[in-house]
Amino acid sequence: MQRTITPEALKSELDGKFILDVRRAADRGAAPAHLPGAQWRNPEQITEWASSLPKDQEVGCTACAAAAFQTVSWMRYRHKA
Repeated sequence: MQRTITPEALKSELDGKFILDVRRAADRGAAPAHLPGAQWRNPEQITEWASSLPKDQEVGCTACAAAAFQTVSWMRYRHKA
């Protein structure tokens, strides 16, 4: 199994998706790079911004594993309600 992706393959995979960066502010600030086009949202304020996410696009998350898991879990819970 290949564990790397080329820049071209990543661009193709993300094309047309709303990319959500849910890293904690300190983690994002300390990162040497950011994914171009990703929209940062504070995971600690998810109740304030979740309803503003596009409903006509796939949403992809980029984050540290813990923040991404919490965010995606919350979004799935709210979507079922």
